[in-house]
Amino acid sequence: MIMAAAASDANGSVMAPMAAPTASATTTSPMMVPASTGLRAMLASSRSTATSATAPSIIPLATVAAADPPAVAPLADPVITPLAVGDEPAIQGTIITLLDANTGQVLATTTTNANGFYQFGNLPAGNYRIKETQPLNFLDGKDTPGTPFIVGQLNNDDMNQILVPVAGTPPTVSQDGVLYNFGELLPNHAEISGHVYVDTNCDGIEQATETSRIQGVTIQLFDANNLTTPIASTTTDANGFYRFDLPNASAGGKFVIRELQPSGFLEGGVNPGTPFGGTAVPGGALQSGGSLVDAITNVVLPPVPNGQTASGINYNFGECKSGNVGAARAFISGHVYLDANCNGVEDAVETRRIKGVQILLFKADDLNSPIASTTTDANGFYRFELPNASSGGQFVIQEMQPAGFQEGGTNPGTPFGGTALPGAPLKSTGSPIDRITNIVLPPVPDNTTLEGIEYNFGECRTGKGNFLGSSFADATTP
Repeated sequence: MIMAAAASDANGSVMAPMAAPTASATTTSPMMVPASTGLRAMLASSRSTATSATAPSIIPLATVAAADPPAVAPLADPVITPLAVGDEPAIQGTIITLLDANTGQVLATTTTNANGFYQFGNLPAGNYRIKETQPLNFLDGKDTPGTPFIVGQLNNDDMNQILVPVAGTPPTVSQDGVLYNFGELLPNHAEISGHVYVDTNCDGIEQATETSRIQGVTIQLFDANNLTTPIASTTTDANGFYRFDLPNASAGGKFVIRELQPSGFLEGGVNPGTPFGGTAVPGGALQSGGSLVDAITNVVLPPVPNGQTASGINYNFGECKSGNVGAARAFISGHVYLDANCNGVEDAVETRRIKGVQILLFKADDLNSPIASTTTDANGFYRFELPNASSGGQFVIQEMQPAGFQEGGTNPGTPFGGTALPGAPLKSTGSPIDRITNIVLPPVPDNTTLEGIEYNFGECRTGKGNFLGSSFADATTP
């Protein structure tokens, strides 16, 4: 942005003005002098943030620094830093150059910081030019001139003929030029994901109540034209989840997903997801054993336009328990979400999660000593195993209010029921404790696992501030 003002740095000193751009000017670092009233100008982008350093991070939005430093050291490769709700993510490490528009002389160079912010300070009246060096791994997006100084010539990644008025031209004390922004498009991307579940009734269909997952199952991704050598291979995580990046997203393609039969289980469901379609090819009949290979074939990825992401979800495989008698088990899980409209209800569009939130599990008759404690993971998810499943019991889940947020929803899940007991009214800071009480686990039979799901807590974030311009990831084409 372009500014003319008396302004101090982080140490309270005023930066002396840089020499006016001329054919013979040399580039020097700004000199620090004692604080006093003076005239200067600045070229920069501006972003206002206010986030507690200890507050949990929103997923995919990361916490950012409370203030924008004037420059940061360049990075080898720009990094996307997600910002608050409603903003496009910032790009760190982008090189921005300031030139004399008349002579082409380079006056200064900087890189965008963790908030995508840049600025050039101590600029006297003159004619300036700002250029962005295209960051790696991005496609060119839309560049936006700021205010109040008109950009005479706007070219790709280049704002030229920016006139800063001389002293005496109103305003004479301060001038803030903001929102001189450069936009970049994220490359196209495609991915496919799913999970492996326990097909409790062995009918080949994933029921809403079949929430148990299987960890450590091998999943392979193939090109449909080469079923000999997999493109990639992985194993399901602690939540039974797997995910692959699909290659050559811009061209599209046809793929096959294979699951290797896990030991201790019999054949269950093979369930293609959406939106890429697919055909279920089970390795054997339901409840059959042996070294089976299940597959989902005819998975078709259409060409993905630049700057867009295509995601295939719920490409799932089910497995039947072998029938050997095992211990009764029970689990309960949920997540902490951003209650964007602060109405206490988790709406379908409220998909952002909050990590690092402390969750406690208690027996209903002892709220002083928790049975277990955990923090939400990178997806805002938590999960507990309930003790003595064969006997059942009554439990309470408690969430500790995360720093930097206000009271949001408290939402009991299923099938164990529960009563919401928020610590304070919506949008208030109030008590730091939210609870879901009256969670009743019935006695669980042997060889059976029950899971309570969607025991969720919402947090409200208000007064996010005025997030201004910077180098950002542009979600639309110019």
